[in-house]
Amino acid sequence: MRGRRLARHPPPASCGPLGRASPPPPPPPPPGAWEGPHAAPVRGIRHFLLGPSSLFFSNVEFFVRVLGPFFTTRFLLLPAAAAAAAAALAAGGVLPGGAEPLAAAHAAAAASLVNLVLAELLTNAHAFLVVATNHCGDDLYRFEQHAAPRSPSFYMRQVTSSVNFATGDGRGGHGHAADCVDFLHGWLNYQIEHHLWPDLSMLSYQKARPYPSPAPR
Repeated sequence: MRGRRLARHPPPASCGPLGRASPPPPPPPPPGAWEGPHAAPVRGIRHFLLGPSSLFFSNVEFFVRVLGPFFTTRFLLLPAAAAAAAAALAAGGVLPGGAEPLAAAHAAAAASLVNLVLAELLTNAHAFLVVATNHCGDDLYRFEQHAAPRSPSFYMRQVTSSVNFATGDGRGGHGHAADCVDFLHGWLNYQIEHHLWPDLSMLSYQKARPYPSPAPR
């Protein structure tokens, strides 16, 4: 009877899936407002400096607080430290060939900068190949709405919208071969376990692997 009654009298559009009244939608922001997620577009230099929303970094904050320290440390301070060390060693006569301090500093700074740039390119390429392949596949399910954390829908989505690559030794076993494979993947080949139990350590993914079975591959 209840099922027929619900079918004959469905909840109004303003009610949630369980018939509970949904909260009214937030009022539209006033013209020119740009605080919050419904920020109105702002043109010109003010938009560039402050960004479109207070929920995210503005452009200036992103460069100053995120990219700035990284680039300064990686590509300025480290080559400068290498140059200073090479100049000090050359001045002390430690370097072979009797190199001048200025020439030694220049060569050390250039060599360290080239190595850092190449290492950065290689690291980013490896990270892209490992991360993008199990996050951006065309055959992965995508959801338009959020699920409550640690709810049944949450766990179902972690399995259906993630993908594992060869884990361990390829047969679910452990040992040195498994550790080597997982290390090369950065343990991101356990993407389902990582999404199901984000608090686990990387080595615990091997032990948790048999539980969400059968898992997509």
